[in-house]
Amino acid sequence: MLHNIKYQTHLVDLTEVMKEEVNKAIEYNVTHKMDSYRKKHLQHPDSEALIKTDIRKNSHGNNYSGKIEVSIPGKASLIHESNYDNVVDFVHNSFKHFKEQIS
Repeated sequence: MLHNIKYQTHLVDLTEVMKEEVNKAIEYNVTHKMDSYRKKHLQHPDSEALIKTDIRKNSHGNNYSGKIEVSIPGKASLIHESNYDNVVDFVHNSFKHFKEQIS
């Protein structure tokens, strides 16, 4: 994980394998899809971003509710919240949404 990014992850009723996949997907998206944004806004060694992830399995079926928020001091937070059947797809689509917002 990148040193100038802090992660708060709250994953409820996900298997350990799913939790690992979610964390891998977050890391992949931060290093690939958000790379130029991260480099631009976190240049100073004391700059720090926060990525909050909250995903939980819904009790009414096999889908998941999720919210991911990216906060960088001095910038508007990027937030994506949705229901998905596949939690990894939710993570990838959230970061795609973020990339579109900052383009």
